Amino acid sequence: MWKSVLKLSSNGNEVIAQLPSEFSKGLALEKALLNKMLVELNAQSFFVDDSAVAQFIKCAASAKGEAFSGITIATIKDATSEVILTERDMIASIKVTAHTVAVHCSLTTLSSRLPSLE
Repeated sequence: MWKSVLKLSSNGNEVIAQLPSEFSKGLALEKALLNKMLVELNAQSFFVDDSAVAQFIKCAASAKGEAFSGITIATIKDATSEVILTERDMIASIKVTAHTVAVHCSLTTLSSRLPSLE
């Protein structure tokens, strides 16, 4: 029954579970069958939010409004990292870039641990 409630978002980065209006009395779903449908959507490598899945299953079973509005249950979590070494101050930093945010964190001053950058 997951097939009738799952869809990819318009940008293809999220899987949304939304109960169609014809299930006004609710729908019983089994989490164990979710992975098969994620494969069909080509979303098997997405990060599945287990708490969102549990919330959707509960709301769908009792036909609560949230289930009809839709709940994001899986997303693409993709990130790259880059280590940046500054010769002048002997500081190492790491830049982590995700598909939605970029974070720049200074790790530490490594002057005594880094070899000369000559």
